[in-house]
Amino acid sequence: MNAAQATVPGVEVARLGDLRPAGLNAELYHAFDPKNEDDASLVRSIVAEGIREPLHVDSDGVILSGHRRHAAAARAGLSHVPVLRHWDERLAAMPEGEQLRLLASYNRQRQKDAGELANEEIVLARPADVFAALRERLEQKKLEDRVGRSDAMAIVGRMDRKGISDAKKPMLDAILAVVEQRREYWPLSIRQVHYALLNDPPLFHARKARLYTNDKASYKGLCDLGARARLTGQLAWEAIADETRPVQLWGAHPTVAGYVEAEMHYFLGLYRRDLMQGQPYHLEIVCEKNTVAEIIRRVAVDYTIPVTSGRGYCSVEPRRQMAERYRRSGKGGLVLLLVSDADPDGEEIAQSMARSLRDDFGVTETQAVRAALTPTQAQELGLPPSMDAKQKSANYRKFFEKYGTTHAYELEALPPEQLASIVREAIDGVIDQDAFQAEVERWEGDAFELEKLKARVQATVSRTWRANHAKV
Repeated sequence: MNAAQATVPGVEVARLGDLRPAGLNAELYHAFDPKNEDDASLVRSIVAEGIREPLHVDSDGVILSGHRRHAAAARAGLSHVPVLRHWDERLAAMPEGEQLRLLASYNRQRQKDAGELANEEIVLARPADVFAALRERLEQKKLEDRVGRSDAMAIVGRMDRKGISDAKKPMLDAILAVVEQRREYWPLSIRQVHYALLNDPPLFHARKARLYTNDKASYKGLCDLGARARLTGQLAWEAIADETRPVQLWGAHPTVAGYVEAEMHYFLGLYRRDLMQGQPYHLEIVCEKNTVAEIIRRVAVDYTIPVTSGRGYCSVEPRRQMAERYRRSGKGGLVLLLVSDADPDGEEIAQSMARSLRDDFGVTETQAVRAALTPTQAQELGLPPSMDAKQKSANYRKFFEKYGTTHAYELEALPPEQLASIVREAIDGVIDQDAFQAEVERWEGDAFELEKLKARVQATVSRTWRANHAKV
């Protein structure tokens, strides 16, 4: 040791034989090896200059930081070493997990290889934090998937759009306000914006003093103004989507290094536990419209319930797949949560799905629950009727006889947060909450075990990648 160290406040000189290595240190860090050049260099340095940095020990003399210096000092023939004693720490009184965390915290500054870094991350991590990070990654992945979808449009010739006049400013301001209020549910459909505007109709044209109304002329004007606002940058592109024109993007990478980096970012990091496996019944959600399907999916993913969406009646293949999922579940019954417009065809779509599963695919234990939208719900919520109700529908008479009304209502008329709340309430009303919460708790434990495995695998991949790269 240096002579000057003996005068440093808090530093004491201890006999080397009175200090003991922490038993769990080997769980985190490699053992001292004089054949290793770094360790041999440390011995030579101590012989020449003594120990520059005091060892940190607990109240019993158990080493918290400085195991390599301790071993190197013995190799160099030292009998005494400088130490900083932490009287408020005592490893022997701590559970094993707390001992590991304390050792890692005292050694954050030292140089380590990938394996030692992985060990530190594992012991310093806490299950609740790991689970929160997992759910954040899953939410980010959902956002990336949504942003990755855009409209497909063939552009032919030249299109000259008029600028947005002052007369249209009140309506544009109302559109922007509606979109911003629903930012959590982006992307929205133009139809959702239309119905939101009807809650407090803006001036359609300021100079003509005409209010926005529930008709096709207003809707067409909204589509045009929305398009111009997006082109001028006043309305964010990602705020509006057309789910009827999906685009498929491919996960291509320019280099192997970029691919490895992307894969390691999400490696074992997007795990979802089947939260419905403890339920007595198999659950499925069927949504009539793609335009609101994203709202339904954002609720369903919290329960891991499958969602089938389409434009009107589902074809036979989605129904067959639903029946197959039910059979694979091994459950004693199927519960269908149905989400459709409150109109004659929406009512029949719900009935048709349940009948088909029973009669075409033999799923006799089927229970259909109309989650939304019923005329009763629409009237209680004060929703505006559809601007193009299908009164010529073959199912009109049955609808009128059941509900006693000629009004029809569209799902898009529901504010996104209201539709999400209705669907969530419907799910909570049919599941076993105790079984559901038990699966959530098991998911948290799973996530922590996966994080430990991930850290070790990433360390191995990192070492292999560097070794191979060095040979190139």
